[in-house]
Amino acid sequence: SFDFPRLSAAFKNTGIFLPADFSCVLDTLALAHWRFWDKASDQRPSDSKLVTLCQWFHIPLPSEEAHSALADARATAQLVGYLI
Repeated sequence: SFDFPRLSAAFKNTGIFLPADFSCVLDTLALAHWRFWDKASDQRPSDSKLVTLCQWFHIPLPSEEAHSALADARATAQLVGYLI
């Protein structure tokens, strides 16, 4: 709900076709909540932030690269594999 409207607006403003549909977006936050919802507090990450989840699953996301679009996209792509 946060990223897609901004991404959609950016594509619309540039006149480029966006090959995605909001109705079929994978939400890693929702997937993380679903994955850990019934786990004891010592068996789940402290929060659902990308950096925290990457640390939990040992996905490389160096702090100096965190929040750059390419690094976040790569980390998220790997994270989805662990969450589904």
